[in-house]
Amino acid sequence: MTQTETTVKRGDVAAADIYLAVGIALTSWEAAEDALTGLFRSLCAGKEPTLFDTYISARRSARSEMLRRAMRNYRQFITDDEAKKVLEIVKAFDRYAQKRNEVAHGYCVDLERSFNGELRMAGYFLLPSQHEGIRLDRGKEDYDYRFAHTSASMKEFAAALMALRDQIEPIMFNIMDRVQAETQARSKLMSAAIAQQQADRA
Repeated sequence: MTQTETTVKRGDVAAADIYLAVGIALTSWEAAEDALTGLFRSLCAGKEPTLFDTYISARRSARSEMLRRAMRNYRQFITDDEAKKVLEIVKAFDRYAQKRNEVAHGYCVDLERSFNGELRMAGYFLLPSQHEGIRLDRGKEDYDYRFAHTSASMKEFAAALMALRDQIEPIMFNIMDRVQAETQARSKLMSAAIAQQQADRA
């Protein structure tokens, strides 16, 4: 194999591919987070509107803790297996947060980078911005970029996020069904109590 085939990291052939992939990745992040927010809202079921408002305005780490507590406080609406799966999903969000920030704050560059006369990178990449301060990984002999995303890597990231959303939504719908069942049961009990009171007065 030639040097180019074995060591060159190839970027995209057009900047438009990077721009499109950034949009797909960030939209997928929001879609997955929105599903998690919907799950939290379903657990609270309108009982604590102020708590939900706080959840919306809180930092992501605080929202994760609020979700954990909501699952404990409303355990009648979520099974142990579902709660365990949600905690795994929250941990996945924690792992993906750095990459989300890279995608959100990187910028597209048409790059040719060589080391010791050998081409190392060529094409369009999403790289750290100059003001970030940790642009290069100085642990590498040739000072590689801390990250260099391509459209392919960002689309893989987006697919992983959508897979999280697809795991969240069935749990959310199960919670909504249980909340509705409890609401209907309470309504029937209240109707029966009112009917009994009216019968007692007759």
